Amino acid sequence: MKADKTKSTKELINQERAQRFHPYKTFLFFGLLGSTVIFLTLSFVYLTTLGKTTDLKLMQLPKAFTLSTLLMLFSSYSISLSLKAFKNDSFNSLLKALVFTLTLTLFFCVAQFFGWKSLYDSGFFLSTTNRVSYLYVITGLHFLHVAGGLGLLTY
Repeated sequence: MKADKTKSTKELINQERAQRFHPYKTFLFFGLLGSTVIFLTLSFVYLTTLGKTTDLKLMQLPKAFTLSTLLMLFSSYSISLSLKAFKNDSFNSLLKALVFTLTLTLFFCVAQFFGWKSLYDSGFFLSTTNRVSYLYVITGLHFLHVAGGLGLLTY
């Protein structure tokens, strides 16, 4: 009899957890999982092509891509500050963190553009080699991903 009571209590707890888990969180989880898989796959393929390439023309990543990486890291930190401010009901801190994140994200987009321009000016086009193509695809998809997040942030 006691085992049945314990089992029903566990079932109730599981049902309560399922009801508290909002469908948006499920969409967010699978969206992040899908994005992560895509970027990891493309990054792995890019790194694989680096070892197999016999190009005479050596390509160095533009400094704008390094800058955009730093901007992305600071932007990730500032969006985490906005979550803390939201949980603490601090509207002023939330607004400051969101504006700072928005500003960093816009600078990230500009840095990506200058990175592509630098590649283009150096003679590296989308059709130059597989290595360059992967770089354009990875950075382009990341740009679209960030632009989508920027749209949601300003919505």
